[in-house]
Amino acid sequence: MKQQTLHIFNSKSKSIEKVHIIYIDKFLKCGDDNCSICSSGLGHGPYWNATFSLNGQAKKILLGKKFNPQKVEAEIRKLIDLTDPDKGFNLNRQSVSKPKPEPSLNKNNKSNLIDRIDISKIPNKVNQTRSFQASPPGRNDFENDLSLMSKIKHPTALKTIYKKLIKKYHPDQFPGHRHMNSWMAEINGLYHENLSIKRSMA
Repeated sequence: MKQQTLHIFNSKSKSIEKVHIIYIDKFLKCGDDNCSICSSGLGHGPYWNATFSLNGQAKKILLGKKFNPQKVEAEIRKLIDLTDPDKGFNLNRQSVSKPKPEPSLNKNNKSNLIDRIDISKIPNKVNQTRSFQASPPGRNDFENDLSLMSKIKHPTALKTIYKKLIKKYHPDQFPGHRHMNSWMAEINGLYHENLSIKRSMA
């Protein structure tokens, strides 16, 4: 027989649970009338049992042939809802775990939340930013681009030029520009017109 006393911190009640454990090893009979081990001796084993009282209730745990007090301590922690053994402290081990302090969001703090964001994990569509041109294109630029798009014969090349022009003349590039909306409409119309012609010729 062996005895042990544990002092375990209960995170819910904020108190220390004192648990006295008694370990007893004994032989057990399987109950089979034809078992030669049980009929000729004390039985199978010896097996270790742990008994203790928690919250006024008697508990018993079968450990098996190997003496394993760590298993009993783990079961006790579960019973007092201490899901993480690293939380709280065990006076037998003389160890105390303290919660990690929350990082400060001070502007001068290098561990600022913004600084700790991993930009590589942001989806590409979110991470991409629209590039704004220095100055809006003029009428000559627009007419030259339309002329260039009208001369493209291959559908793939036509689509590539179309995408570039859409980005170049998008109204969001230059909010308030009086010609952007009408130029975008002309680009869309010319693209679809040329595309239908190329497909009919294929």
